[in-house]
Amino acid sequence: MALYLLSTTQLSRAEISQQTGMSTSTITNLNTGKHPYCKQTNLTFPLRQTKRTCPLTSNEVKKIKEELLNKNFSIQDIANHFNCSRDTISDIN
Repeated sequence: MALYLLSTTQLSRAEISQQTGMSTSTITNLNTGKHPYCKQTNLTFPLRQTKRTCPLTSNEVKKIKEELLNKNFSIQDIANHFNCSRDTISDIN
């Protein structure tokens, strides 16, 4: 069902996660073809191209990784700070 939703809707990973009961990281792995189940399909991956809502410099990515490791802020807080989507931060994570 998640592969179908990724292929045919514009639902976010979080929305697909809620509908399927799968984690957002599983949804990401399904989208990119990294999930073991994907090897059993004839699909071309990624099913969706990820959309970056902001261009990040390599220095910003480094700072984001540091913030993720420190665990002082939520992914949403980091996204807000860097003016990016939560999915962008999750992709870095």
